Amino acid sequence: MTSPMMRTRITLIDVYWVVLMYVCVCRAVTEKNIRDAVHAGAHTMKDLREQLGVGEDCGCCGSCAKQCLREASAELPHNHHHKRHLYVAA
Repeated sequence: MTSPMMRTRITLIDVYWVVLMYVCVCRAVTEKNIRDAVHAGAHTMKDLREQLGVGEDCGCCGSCAKQCLREASAELPHNHHHKRHLYVAA
């Protein structure tokens, strides 16, 4: 029988891996970083490259980053897929 402490520990390890899955090792970009960028308005690989540096070094992360981008975009409500523009009052 597994102790309650062991069950809690396994759950915390699972959460740790989900939050810290590295997509781009060169720039230390995680899946969560990509999700946060998408929620802030990024919707293309160019946006991710400009904001996070994804794919600028060795490029090995490109396909995984693109998949993370698609998944994060799918999580958004339909009207959030467009960049939000911020305007400063003059």
